[in-house]
Amino acid sequence: MKKSIILSMLFSLTMFSLIACSTSTNNLNNQSTTQNETQVETTTEVEIIVPDYSKFNPSNMKTMGDFLAFKFDEGGLNTYQEAFTEKNFIVVENIDNVYYRAVAELPKDVSEKLWEGSSGSEEREQKIKDLVYPLPIKTLENLNDMIPSQEELDKLVGKTGKDLFDDGWTYSYYNLEDMAAGLDHGAYSFNVEFEYDGEPMQNTEDFDFYEKFKDLKIKSVRFSEIGNATNIEE
Repeated sequence: MKKSIILSMLFSLTMFSLIACSTSTNNLNNQSTTQNETQVETTTEVEIIVPDYSKFNPSNMKTMGDFLAFKFDEGGLNTYQEAFTEKNFIVVENIDNVYYRAVAELPKDVSEKLWEGSSGSEEREQKIKDLVYPLPIKTLENLNDMIPSQEELDKLVGKTGKDLFDDGWTYSYYNLEDMAAGLDHGAYSFNVEFEYDGEPMQNTEDFDFYEKFKDLKIKSVRFSEIGNATNIEE
């Protein structure tokens, strides 16, 4: 009788272990499947739709809506720029490697509604569609056509940093090792080299670029790229 009870207990324990092992294996398989499914979801690519630039014709751009139909801002500053002031709404678009800047005058009531702000990007987009798209385009400029020629830029050689600063040139970066800087003027960015024979400058916390470079003569100026082209004179 005792042997029968012991064998029965051993059999029960063996079955329990097999069931537990099977359950654990199934759970691991389920976890693995879940992890694989999660990985697939996180690596799903989002399709990016680029406007058909072949349909773009500057003469057909009558309203901001016409121009913004070609909006493509996936590439950041180099593809799309947008800003507004109390008076104007400014949009810059890279249309097949040609930069255009469209400006629309803002009626007072539209300006006030835009300055009220929005609770999120979707609401902001809808507000622009409702308020800005119907506005007539005041000016549409091809910024590529207005890039200064190298001949014009060469005329700046020999002038001082102060000459440029007084004319509205601002710096975006500087390199004390090469005595060069990236300067912005209007819608454009330029690489500017300066003449300097003194002791190497030290980039301290209180370094004042405009003060240090104002008396240095320009060695060379070259066009770099379209900068922040939404800054316009009003």
